[in-house]
Amino acid sequence: MSFLLLQLAFLASSAPLSAENQEIAVIFRYDDYNNDSPTDIETKMIQALKSQNLSATFAVIPFTAVQDQVPGETAVPAPLSVNKADILRAGIDAGVLEVAQHGYSHQSIREAADYDGPLFGEDFYGDTRTEFAGLDYERQVEIIAAGKSLLEETLEVEVSCFIPPFNTYDSNTTRALEDLGFECLSAGRTGIPIQSSKLKFVPNTCELRHLKMAIETARRTSGGTSLIVVLLHPFDFVEFDKERGRYSFEEFEEYLVWIDTQDDLRVITIKEAIESINDLNMARFESYYSFHVSSTFHLLPPILDFLPYPWLFYPSEDAIREIMLKHWLLLAVFYSAVLGIAAVTAYGGGVFLFSRHEGLRTGIKWGCLALLILLAVYAFRDLEFYYSGVIILTIIAGVTLGLWVLDKKLERTNDGS
Repeated sequence: MSFLLLQLAFLASSAPLSAENQEIAVIFRYDDYNNDSPTDIETKMIQALKSQNLSATFAVIPFTAVQDQVPGETAVPAPLSVNKADILRAGIDAGVLEVAQHGYSHQSIREAADYDGPLFGEDFYGDTRTEFAGLDYERQVEIIAAGKSLLEETLEVEVSCFIPPFNTYDSNTTRALEDLGFECLSAGRTGIPIQSSKLKFVPNTCELRHLKMAIETARRTSGGTSLIVVLLHPFDFVEFDKERGRYSFEEFEEYLVWIDTQDDLRVITIKEAIESINDLNMARFESYYSFHVSSTFHLLPPILDFLPYPWLFYPSEDAIREIMLKHWLLLAVFYSAVLGIAAVTAYGGGVFLFSRHEGLRTGIKWGCLALLILLAVYAFRDLEFYYSGVIILTIIAGVTLGLWVLDKKLERTNDGS
C-alpha cells in the first residue's frame, strides 16, 4: 500500500505542467562594467554576442572610485571614461547591448550585517555589503539620479533598469527608483518583496556554469515564460582573475554557440523581458521569494528530489504555485507512508513479542511516547528541519501509534475474556 502511494506521488509530482504557451528566455547580465574593468574581455564579449546574433544587459557603474587618493581628502569618483563609453555605444548600435545602471560608484557604505533595518538581498558569493541600504531617501535619490543622468547623457540612451551593487537594497531604494522613472529592479533571488512597489523584478538566477542545468530543469515545467538570468562578473573569467575565475572566455563563447542551437530558447535583455513578459510583477517575485525561504524543501530525501524546483530559474507565478502543490503532495504521501510502515511493523512485531508481557509492552509504549515528545521539543527549538530528523520522528511516531493501537486491542480482548 505504501509503495503504491509513493508510486502515485511520483506520477503526480513528475507529470509536466500544461504544455500550452511554454517558453524559456535567457538573459546574460554582466555586472561591474566600469573604468577599471577588463576592456579586452568586454570588447570580445560584445563581438561574440554580435557573431551569434545574441544580446546581453551590461550593468554599468556610472562613477569609478579613485584608488590613489590623497590621505585625508575626500575622493571624488571619476565618471565613465570616453573610451569605455565608446565601447558601450558600439554594442548598443550593433543591437547586442542594453545598459543598466549598477549603483553609483559600487562603494560599500557598511556591512549589511551591521544594518538593523530591513535589508533586501544577498549575492551568490555570500557578500552582504551594501551601497544603499540604510541611506535616507533623499540621499538615495541624489546619487541614483546623478548616475542615471551621467549614463543617459553620455550614451544617449534611456536607462530604465537598476541593478544594486552586492544585490542589496532597502525600501528607500525602490521608492527612489520609482520616483526617478525606473521600470525594473534586478537584484538577487533573496530580495524581500516590497508590497507597495510597482517596479518589475528580474532577479538573477544562476551562474554560467549552471546554465545548462537551469535550462534542463526549466524544460520540465511550463505555463508562462520561465526566465533564466545568468550572472557574470569580470572576475569570473580566468583571463582576468586566475584565482577567482570560474571559466575561460573560450568556454563562454562555447555556451553562446550552444545556446544559439537550442530552438526552444530565446536570448533577450532585461528591458526586452519587461516589455514582453506581462507578469514580472511583485506577485510573481513574492511567490519566488516564498519558495526560496521555505524550510520545507529540506524535508524530502535526495532520492525523491525529482520535481523541477526553481533554484536556478524564475518560473511564472502559476508554475511556482503548481510546483508547490506537488511538493506538498509528495511530502504528505511520503511521510504518510513512513508513518504507516512504522505503525504496521510495530503492531505486527508487538503481537509476537509483547502480547504476553503486559508490563514490558506498557513500558515500551510509554517510553516511545516520551522519546517522541523529547525529540519533538528538541527539533522545534530552532524550527530548522531536515529530512533525516523528520524521518526519525515520523518512525518513532509510527512505532508509538502501532504499540498504542496494539495495547488497546489487547485490553479489549482481555476484558472480553
